[in-house]
Amino acid sequence: VPKRYTIDLDSPGTHHSLKLKFNFEDSLGKHNGKILMKYDDRKAKILFLSPLNQVYFKLLVEKNKSLLINTKEKKYWEGNFKCLIKEMWRIDLSFKEFRLLVQEGIIPQQKLAKFDLKFLLEKDNKTGKPKKIKLFNDEISIQLKIQNRKIKRGIIQFHLDLSALQKSDINDVITAE
Repeated sequence: VPKRYTIDLDSPGTHHSLKLKFNFEDSLGKHNGKILMKYDDRKAKILFLSPLNQVYFKLLVEKNKSLLINTKEKKYWEGNFKCLIKEMWRIDLSFKEFRLLVQEGIIPQQKLAKFDLKFLLEKDNKTGKPKKIKLFNDEISIQLKIQNRKIKRGIIQFHLDLSALQKSDINDVITAE
């Protein structure tokens, strides 16, 4: 299986790597797992993993355009990142807002206030970067714990071949078993 991305070390620039644990809770239940992110200023590759490190989804983002891949079911969805994050976690954030939240701890307070979302932010004493982020209201609770953070040289390049995958509705990709 060919890689869907590479790091171009010859291009000027850097990319970030983050490892997060997530907990999401709503009236339908609890979900937890890990998120592995590699991103630069233009693109991102994100893996959503189970607690046992099985890949739930692969997400490729360029600006606010997203490609969500369910590798087990061989299905994919293309669309706006805001639509995806709203469908999965019921929050309204662009990819840039999400990236700045986990990278720098910059919280879009006015936007979250519109949805009556409260937040708690705990920063690392040494780096000043976010360590734990919690967004919650009466209906949902999302907790992100940043476990590992690295900056490396090179930018992300995508190599896509969707011929073996079936284009599907966002709900079919997220809920496929």
